[in-house]
Amino acid sequence: MVICNPHQEQAICVAPILENGDLLSQYRLVDEEKLHDFQRFVTIPPRSAAVII
Repeated sequence: MVICNPHQEQAICVAPILENGDLLSQYRLVDEEKLHDFQRFVTIPPRSAAVII
């Protein structure tokens, strides 16, 4: 899943849930190389995106 933040100056906090009930386990911001453990929500900086798996 990819979630984008088009805002110019404001970060967003998202709590994605899959329709089939599967759990999401990790995410990576497109500006970083490291995967992080997913903990119910992700904060996405302005003009950025997150890949959540």
